[in-house]
Amino acid sequence: MIIAQVHESIVHLNDDFELVLGDKELHFILMAVLGMLLFFMVHFVFKRLAKWSITAVSFIYVFTVMTVIGLAIEIGQKITGTGEMDFRDVVAGLYGVLAFFAVYTVYRLIVMLAQYLIRRAAKLHNLFVFCNTQATTELVKSLNPDIIVNATGSEPTL
Repeated sequence: MIIAQVHESIVHLNDDFELVLGDKELHFILMAVLGMLLFFMVHFVFKRLAKWSITAVSFIYVFTVMTVIGLAIEIGQKITGTGEMDFRDVVAGLYGVLAFFAVYTVYRLIVMLAQYLIRRAAKLHNLFVFCNTQATTELVKSLNPDIIVNATGSEPTL
């Protein structure tokens, strides 16, 4: 609706000022003006989002591109007669994008939690982690521990 109103306003300006602009020139001006307005709005939002998370910016970009690809596929099916042009197919495809991104997001959150816990443990001055070390009596006594957690691992039996 808004784009149609802007288009009509430009057409009226063309008529009011008796300009001799054809359909191509009017579309050139309309797309240029809308493109620059959209650019400034997107730049404003993405600049702030990038400070918070570049993943959010990447997701928005990919989702937009996938929407265009989905629409292009449907238009291509209509033109070539290889299928029906159905908006619900685009929506189903975008649900797929959202589902896989949700799985990726959960995975990233788990990794970030593990990294946080490792960094937090590394800051503790009274936490000692030994790998591939034999726990001799002398070693344990020298540490004067409050508690000992012994994770010995296992050997596969198969």
